[in-house]
Parts: sequence; structure tokens; C-alpha cells
Amino acid sequence: MTENETTPALSPAQWTVNLWQGEDILRIREAEDAVANAMPTNSLGMPLRLGDTSSVTEAVARRDELQREAKPRAIQVTVERLPRKLFRDLVKKHPPRDGDEGDKEYGFNQEDLAEELLAYDKEGKRTIVAPAFKSSASRQEFLDDLSDAQFTLLFEAAYEVNRGGVPDPKADMSLRVTQIYGETSKLPERLGD
Repeated sequence: MTENETTPALSPAQWTVNLWQGEDILRIREAEDAVANAMPTNSLGMPLRLGDTSSVTEAVARRDELQREAKPRAIQVTVERLPRKLFRDLVKKHPPRDGDEGDKEYGFNQEDLAEELLAYDKEGKRTIVAPAFKSSASRQEFLDDLSDAQFTLLFEAAYEVNRGGVPDPKADMSLRVTQIYGETSKLPERLGD
């Protein structure tokens, strides 16, 4: 490498997960169920036409509103991508368990990788970058206090951020619904007003 050449610095991908608290958990779960069960039709069950609203857009708007209201009460956990080879070595350390179809499908022992990936903090690299923990023991205590659902949500985010995907398909869903159905209420510019 010559004096004028530089190595580009990569910013590791991050994903922030909201861990909803108290009654917010149930309210948001019900709203997410409403989104999942909503139909992209009008009140008569017919396909949408220009200007129609659907139960999908209404359900998404309600869920998004609840999430905005609950966000200040949520614990926000940010996970960060580890270097590729380090992540690959972690996965290799945890081969699938015999007879476990989930492990077989993913190609690793999901429980053991989840524990190690979320607790990872070595040589200046760590998976959970926020909130900041005073020690490995305090981070482990935090992880141990999570519900299975919350722990799984964090693991899925950490796994996907390392694989280059989008951790939460529901987070992406409202954007897609808006792209698909939100445009029905206005005419494209080329058609005029």
C-alpha cells in the first residue's frame, strides 16, 4: 500500500429493537395481529379503487401510532454487526443438534448461538452496543431477565444484522403497505389532479 492509499472504514450495520414494557406489550401485539389479519379490500370486500381506504392501512396506522406512543417507555437495545469471519466462527462453534428440525433448517444450534452472540464482547467488538453495560455480568443479568419472546427478538435482530438482512419483517411491512396501498388515495402526477 502506498502512502496515498487508505483503507476505507466501514460503519458496522446496526439495528435498534424496542422492547415494549407493561401494557404496551399487549396493546402493540393486538395491533400487530390486526395488521396481519387485515384485508386489502374496501368495506364491501371488493378490491380497492382510487381513494378507497382499507383495513390494512387503518390497522398499520393504528399500530404505528401505538408504537410511537410507547417508544419513550420502551427499552431500546441496539445490536451491531460483528466482522464477517468472527460471526462465521461463532456459527461454526454451534452445529445443529441431532433431531432438531429448527437447527437443521438454520444450520446451527439456535439456543447456544443466541446466548453467545448476544453476550459477545471481546477485543473491542460486541453485539449489544446500547444500552451501555458496566460489566459483562450486568449485560448477562439483563439478558437473563428478558422474556423468551424479548430474547428471541433480540437474537433475530442480531442474527439478521450479521447476515445482511432486515431483522423485523413487521417493521418493513408498514413501509410496503404504504407503498402498495397508500398511493391509491392520490393520482399520479402524469394524470393530473
